[in-house]
Amino acid sequence: MEEFRKEVRKALIDRDKSTGWLVNEINAATGCHYDTGYLSKVLNGRRKSEQIVSECCRILDLKPPLPEEL
Repeated sequence: MEEFRKEVRKALIDRDKSTGWLVNEINAATGCHYDTGYLSKVLNGRRKSEQIVSECCRILDLKPPLPEEL
Protein backbone atom coordinates (compact mmCIF):
# COMPACT_ATOMS: atom_id res chain seq x y z
CA MET A 1 0.00 0.00 0.00
CA GLU A 2 2.97 2.29 0.54
CA GLU A 3 3.70 2.48 -3.20
CA PHE A 4 0.07 3.24 -4.01
CA ARG A 5 0.01 5.99 -1.37
CA LYS A 6 3.10 7.55 -2.95
CA GLU A 7 1.57 7.34 -6.43
CA VAL A 8 -1.60 9.08 -5.22
CA ARG A 9 0.37 11.83 -3.48
CA LYS A 10 2.58 12.36 -6.53
CA ALA A 11 -0.44 12.49 -8.85
CA LEU A 12 -2.07 15.10 -6.60
CA ILE A 13 1.10 17.19 -6.54
CA ASP A 14 1.48 16.93 -10.32
CA ARG A 15 -2.11 18.18 -10.74
CA ASP A 16 -1.71 20.83 -8.02
CA LYS A 17 -4.66 19.30 -6.12
CA SER A 18 -5.22 18.46 -2.46
CA THR A 19 -6.54 15.40 -0.68
CA GLY A 20 -9.64 17.48 0.08
CA TRP A 21 -10.21 17.88 -3.64
CA LEU A 22 -9.77 14.13 -4.14
CA VAL A 23 -12.26 13.31 -1.38
CA ASN A 24 -14.79 15.70 -2.94
CA GLU A 25 -14.33 13.98 -6.30
CA ILE A 26 -14.76 10.54 -4.70
CA ASN A 27 -17.88 11.70 -2.85
CA ALA A 28 -19.38 13.14 -6.05
CA ALA A 29 -18.68 9.94 -7.98
CA THR A 30 -19.93 7.51 -5.35
CA GLY A 31 -22.70 9.45 -3.65
CA CYS A 32 -21.12 8.52 -0.33
CA HIS A 33 -19.61 10.84 2.25
CA TYR A 34 -15.97 10.23 3.03
CA ASP A 35 -13.60 12.66 4.69
CA THR A 36 -9.87 13.24 4.39
CA GLY A 37 -9.23 11.28 7.59
CA TYR A 38 -10.85 8.18 6.14
CA LEU A 39 -8.94 8.61 2.88
CA SER A 40 -5.72 8.88 4.86
CA LYS A 41 -6.50 5.65 6.72
CA VAL A 42 -7.15 3.84 3.44
CA LEU A 43 -3.94 5.15 1.85
CA ASN A 44 -1.92 4.22 4.93
CA GLY A 45 -3.36 0.70 5.01
CA ARG A 46 -5.26 1.05 8.29
CA ARG A 47 -8.61 0.64 6.51
CA LYS A 48 -9.60 -1.36 3.46
CA SER A 49 -11.86 0.16 0.84
CA GLU A 50 -11.81 -1.15 -2.69
CA GLN A 51 -14.25 1.59 -3.69
CA ILE A 52 -11.92 4.39 -2.59
CA VAL A 53 -8.88 2.74 -4.18
CA SER A 54 -10.69 2.22 -7.48
CA GLU A 55 -12.02 5.79 -7.49
CA CYS A 56 -8.54 7.17 -6.73
CA CYS A 57 -7.23 5.21 -9.71
CA ARG A 58 -10.03 6.38 -11.98
CA ILE A 59 -9.86 10.05 -10.96
CA LEU A 60 -6.06 10.26 -11.01
CA ASP A 61 -5.61 7.89 -13.96
CA LEU A 62 -3.44 5.46 -11.96
CA LYS A 63 -2.83 1.77 -12.42
CA PRO A 64 -4.76 -0.18 -9.76
CA PRO A 65 -2.58 -1.90 -7.16
CA LEU A 66 -2.43 -5.67 -7.11
CA PRO A 67 -4.75 -7.31 -4.55
CA GLU A 68 -1.82 -8.50 -2.44
CA GLU A 69 -0.57 -4.90 -2.23
CA LEU A 70 -3.74 -3.75 -0.50
